Amino acid sequence: MFMILISHLSTVDASPTGFLWYNDKHDHELNNSSSKLMNWTHDHRIEELKEQFNRAQRIALDNPTLENVITAQRLQKQIMEKAHKFATMWQLATLLDYQLINAHEPSNSLHRKLYQEKSEQKTTQNSKTLLKTGD
Repeated sequence: MFMILISHLSTVDASPTGFLWYNDKHDHELNNSSSKLMNWTHDHRIEELKEQFNRAQRIALDNPTLENVITAQRLQKQIMEKAHKFATMWQLATLLDYQLINAHEPSNSLHRKLYQEKSEQKTTQNSKTLLKTGD
């Protein structure tokens, strides 16, 4: 009986262990300094690409040789590819995450523009109707 009581007391106060419990601190979480460093590298990479393109464009405008123009075009192509990838991922994220979509407006930019124009016309028509009935 005494042994059962000791074993029971030793397991009651024990912290949970096993398959679903994490005993270590989350090493995979980033600390602030590494997160800031990653943000800085992203910013630095984008700014560097913009500066390279602007420099190549100015050089090509000043001295429009085939080599200079090709260099500027290649840098512009890199920027456009990054922008295209970003736009594609932006649209995909918008379509996949229901919280990013406004249910009252279409997600397609052309349809959204038409919807906004139609709603503006409707608002204008309602305003005119209210003004006529108000007199």
